[in-house]
Amino acid sequence: MIFLASLSLCLCGCHKIKNPHPEASDTHSLCVCNYCVYNPDKPRKTKTKETKITRYEGLVLHVLTWPNFLPKSILNRFTEEYGAKIISGTVETNHELRNRIAQGENWDVILGTGYTVQRMLNENLLAELNSDNIPNLANIDPEFRSVAYDLKNKHSIPFAWGTCGIGFNFGHLDKPPRKWEDLFSPDTLIYPVLKGQLALMPSSRRAFAAALIRLGLSPNSQKMEDLTTAAKFLQEHMFSHRYKIVGTTMAEALANRDIMMSMAMGFDVAKAHKLNPRILFSIPEDGTWISVENFAIPKNTPPQQKILAEAFLNYLLHPTIAAEFTNYSYHACTMSSARSYIHAEIKNGPAYMRPHELPLLLADSEISVYQETTWQKILETSQTQRK
Repeated sequence: MIFLASLSLCLCGCHKIKNPHPEASDTHSLCVCNYCVYNPDKPRKTKTKETKITRYEGLVLHVLTWPNFLPKSILNRFTEEYGAKIISGTVETNHELRNRIAQGENWDVILGTGYTVQRMLNENLLAELNSDNIPNLANIDPEFRSVAYDLKNKHSIPFAWGTCGIGFNFGHLDKPPRKWEDLFSPDTLIYPVLKGQLALMPSSRRAFAAALIRLGLSPNSQKMEDLTTAAKFLQEHMFSHRYKIVGTTMAEALANRDIMMSMAMGFDVAKAHKLNPRILFSIPEDGTWISVENFAIPKNTPPQQKILAEAFLNYLLHPTIAAEFTNYSYHACTMSSARSYIHAEIKNGPAYMRPHELPLLLADSEISVYQETTWQKILETSQTQRK
């Protein structure tokens, strides 16, 4: 029986998010290992407040997210109900997001992963939210509130989450991967099949986290000795295994057999499995982490635009809207009250599966700069060696 692995090692020194329903466990055919845990289909009662809608005729809201994150139907309905036009843009990485906002680009709503939100908060790039304008904040599950990088959600709204693991094509492997070692040092008996078909994600933070865990260290280590050891490890393995770097096209790359095994988020594997049933998901037994995607408002947003942005965020936190988002993007949303509206194949699959506890990745600004610059050099060196 193939099903999802739980985290058998609790990594110290990390802020952890607990599964709100640890008593519920089951197996699922999309995942591997022996400890599958996912939220039962028992939605919390919604606390959504139905208030009179304020119209924002003539205003334009600028929203910056990942590619294919919010469906056009959600954006168009907001325009119909609130009167404001939406202009949307995309970024491929957290590194790009932070740099564009730091350079002064004008966006009213942005989306970033928790460790990038933490860094942008440290750099004073985010506005404080007016919770009175976002009453639907109450719909967010308690375990996603007061996270380490924004203790009282004063500057960010946790909207979606996912577990990082290994996506793979089971039809081409003799055995499923169970640890990060299987990705970084694959079995020589199956390596000929994987040669040139292994991949990592473009995020420097995630690459370092996986390497640190593989080396038996905390993914949140700030010790320079640990970081330089992880950098050397990544450099050596990028050279020896020639990993591809795959970002927002991960699902398609797995489904189309452009890659056979990769670091991947659960929602990407869920999308890939729908396209190709041979694509499965494994949560490494030696440890992993959860990523939370957060909406925020840049600090330089004008007051009137900020009020409009908060109205948009409140709109997204309605359970039916959040469910529509999940059914489109396959990202797990942070609201149990939306679960009854989410397709069964999504809420019972890799997108929603996680162990009892998982650490969040945190980010000191100086450490982030070191990881970004080092990872970029590693990638550039790898590209040169391939030529």
